[in-house]
Amino acid sequence: MTEAELISAVAFETGYPQVTVRNVLKAAGDQVAAVLHRGDEAVVPILGKLKPINRKARVARNPKTGAEVPVPAKVGVKFVPKKALLARLPSPESAR
Repeated sequence: MTEAELISAVAFETGYPQVTVRNVLKAAGDQVAAVLHRGDEAVVPILGKLKPINRKARVARNPKTGAEVPVPAKVGVKFVPKKALLARLPSPESAR
């Protein structure tokens, strides 16, 4: 699902104009980014939480040449889904 498809679907479901939905989602995204920037967890209602994680510097290999390549330390984001979200996903047997 693309950003435009999400905005369109939420606008259709709620009856709000797409501009309003886009502004609300942008504001929510800005708030989540600010919380993660501080190093705190951000809860996304119904879906789960986003946690900042620190990745250490490491040495990787270029698969084509085999040469070692330094990878600098960085901050990433980990998503932890809520149990209710996981329960709504299809089971492996029904996905076939």
